[in-house]
Amino acid sequence: MFGEDAKTAAALLDLSLTTRPIASVGRVEMCGIPAHAVEQYVEKLREFHSVTLAPVEAQTGERQPSTLLSRQEQAIQDSGEQGWQTTVTERNYQATVTAEEAPLLARLMQTNEISAAQFNHENGEVTFSF
Repeated sequence: MFGEDAKTAAALLDLSLTTRPIASVGRVEMCGIPAHAVEQYVEKLREFHSVTLAPVEAQTGERQPSTLLSRQEQAIQDSGEQGWQTTVTERNYQATVTAEEAPLLARLMQTNEISAAQFNHENGEVTFSF
């Protein structure tokens, strides 16, 4: 996990928070969990947060992301209640975020089925046009 996700997970799961150099971004906070305990850590995270896992397909090297909703979001979905919704009235938007914030925005957009063209900038910011 990287950036704000790493800070949140490290605090919740009592993990060590460290940094890693990312080209054209600088050092970014990160943390990881032991592979043998993924299920336990994921379930603990789901108490408060949705979790996206992206295992790598061994033969193709492609990532296969899947999202597990937080327990609260799952309960809302299972009950058929309406969660919050966003209504788009104009079709052209642009958001520029830091490289650390980009995965959070991408996950929010994916959850709300918003497609985007993503443009990376060398200054460490990421612009989403949607």
